[in-house]
Order: sequence, then C-alpha cells, then structure tokens
Amino acid sequence: MGRDPLVASNDDIREFDVYLGHVNRLVERRQAVTTTYISVNVALTGAMAFLLSGPRAATNVATLVLLCAGVIAATFWRRIIGQYRVLLDWWYGQLRVLEMATPHSSKLITKEYEELYGRDQGQHKRSKIALGLADYEVGLTWLFTAIYTIAGAAIVTSLVLHRSASP
Repeated sequence: MGRDPLVASNDDIREFDVYLGHVNRLVERRQAVTTTYISVNVALTGAMAFLLSGPRAATNVATLVLLCAGVIAATFWRRIIGQYRVLLDWWYGQLRVLEMATPHSSKLITKEYEELYGRDQGQHKRSKIALGLADYEVGLTWLFTAIYTIAGAAIVTSLVLHRSASP
C-alpha cells in the first residue's frame, strides 16, 4: 500500500523544520549584527564627545580618526544588511517552494509574502502594514555617515580657519 500523496510525509516535515530553523538562525545573526553596529557607533560617538571636551590640538586628530572609523563601520554595516537581505530572501523563497510542494500546507509563509511583500507587475509592492526593517537600518547607517561627515567637515573647517587666523 502506497503513501497518500495528499498527506505530508515525515521527511517533508523534517525538511521544512530544517529550513525554518536555518532561517531563524540567520534572522538572529542579522539582529546580532545590527546590535553590534549600533553599539560600535554609540561607542564611537561617546569617545568623540569625550575627546572634544579635552585639549584642542590632539583632540581634533583623534576625533577625525574616529570619524573615519565611523564612516567605514557604517559602510560595512550597510553592505552586511544588503547581503543578509539577499540571503534571507533566497531562504524564504526556498520555504515558499517547499510549502507549495507540501500537501495540505497552510502556506502561511507564502500568504504573508504575497499579501505584505508580493510583487505587482514586476515592481516590488509594499503594503502599508509591511515592515521594511532593513530599509530603516540602512537609513540609520546613512544617518551615522552624515553625522560623521558633517562633524569631520566642521573640524577640518575649524582647523583651517584657526590656522588662517593665526599670524
């Protein structure tokens, strides 16, 4: 007697569990990366604030170094967010394929994708209730980059004006 093709096998269920477990670990690692980069940026801005309260000449050089480090950290952070976005999209695609091949699946992952993040005539469609967390994180990296760039420009301008004013 053969197996009923409309009932998911234990192998199907185990494979789905493996996929879902892997995706969950990727999501957790991605969140850890965001936490790490926010901590790095907070530490950098704290160190710069401390340095700016000290003697001017040594402080400016050290602060410029930290500002450059901040821009580099934000750039790395932005790249990692993009890489995780691609990786997680691929894995969720695999889950959707597995859902479609699994009989009697509720297909909740596919429904979520189609209703909240689905594609509409080749364009990426965003629902008003969909959370684009990666977009906010990328915006945060640009905010830190802008802060570091503006602060760096202010310090360089101050140094140039100070030197041109000195006899």
